[in-house]
Amino acid sequence: MASNNQPNSNSVKRGRFILGVSLPVFLMGLVSLFTDISSESIQSIIPLFILEIGGSTLILGLISGVTNAIANILKGITGWMSLE
Repeated sequence: MASNNQPNSNSVKRGRFILGVSLPVFLMGLVSLFTDISSESIQSIIPLFILEIGGSTLILGLISGVTNAIANILKGITGWMSLE
């Protein structure tokens, strides 16, 4: 006699959905939203903070350049890693 290893459709537990997506995906979306909000807030405030603590516009430019360089280098590395 052949055994049926397929689960019964009645026994499959249905996950919770919010706005048509599963709960973990919805929560990850919320985390991403709050991360984006905080990142944009920091980017608009940090130049004022650096100038307030006595940093020059040269220092501000160096910080901005280094952060952009690191971001672009990491994009290249992670893009290469995703191909493998």
